[in-house]
Amino acid sequence: MVQAPMVQALSAAAGACDRIARRREGGDNRSRDPSKTRSQMASNSIAIRWTKGLKACFGLVNVLFALFGLRMVRVSRLRALHREREALKGQLKSAHRVQEALTGDLYSLRAKTDAPQMPDDRSKRVSIMIPTINSEPYIGLILRYYYDLRVNIHVLVDSKTNDKTFEIAQNYASVEIMENKTGVIEDSLEEISKKMGTDWVLRIDDDELPSKAMLDFVYEVIHQEEIEVVGFRRYQCAVSKPGFVLFSQEYDSDKQRQWRLYRPLKVDFIKKIHSPGFRRNSQRSLKAPDDAFMIHLDWAIHSYAERLLKLERYERRTPGSGNNWRPYYLYEENAAHRFDRLAAPEFDGLAKEISERFSDLCV
Repeated sequence: MVQAPMVQALSAAAGACDRIARRREGGDNRSRDPSKTRSQMASNSIAIRWTKGLKACFGLVNVLFALFGLRMVRVSRLRALHREREALKGQLKSAHRVQEALTGDLYSLRAKTDAPQMPDDRSKRVSIMIPTINSEPYIGLILRYYYDLRVNIHVLVDSKTNDKTFEIAQNYASVEIMENKTGVIEDSLEEISKKMGTDWVLRIDDDELPSKAMLDFVYEVIHQEEIEVVGFRRYQCAVSKPGFVLFSQEYDSDKQRQWRLYRPLKVDFIKKIHSPGFRRNSQRSLKAPDDAFMIHLDWAIHSYAERLLKLERYERRTPGSGNNWRPYYLYEENAAHRFDRLAAPEFDGLAKEISERFSDLCV
């Protein structure tokens, strides 16, 4: 290591003092003067002490520089490790993108060659539509559930979407762009429902899923001409870290019943948040059996911050429609919230994937 100028100066000074001290002692034995005075001895003593002091300083500076050198080596090593970690993260992200691309290509190919098709009478009588916006992180998981059941889905992507929701949804369903200025689905429900062109519409949110029994019941009840609206139990759910669907014991699924299957030309639409989006005639409404239910995965795939933003948007749209629903959307604020496992094997595979992809949201 090249010594700093200060170290070199101290070394030179120590050498000079050492030479002076030796000269004052008389150099070699031949030139010694036995009659050396007391003042000369004192001067020599001072020079010797200076020499020792400078040598000590020189040694201390060397130690400090050695320690500094070790620290710089450590810092350099840490920086190298950081660069290696960032490089590995980049490789992992690239691998993840490749995996998603391969998966997307696979499902896209399957969609072209083995697309699920309902019998013609079902397609003509009922449309299953899912409105969505900026759902890239999870929309593939949701739509794959329907795809594997060979159920046709119409996905309506909000025009304000700025991620890859549209491209991902194309692998599993028919997709259209939807104009919705307020971001509240009830404001556009009448228009998009009537555009489906079918006698019945089943509207399901992008964070909800129907049980198999619910889908079977839908295909049966649409032949009952005297019915206009059908309501289904909805379980407010989370996902456990091991990958199981958990339902909240704080909210009764019957009281949370959702009136989502309806006849667009028969109901009176209204633009009201936290409503079916229409007025229903109780005499022409039907409650579905208990096994025909929905699960709501808002807590499992949307972060606390995302749900809070939703409440704020609702509150701006209609005062009270956000703040009054805070305990329902932000369950984390209730430390005593109780869950129980939901017995529904059709959701097991999905729950496992959610627990891996959204592990930080699991309970």
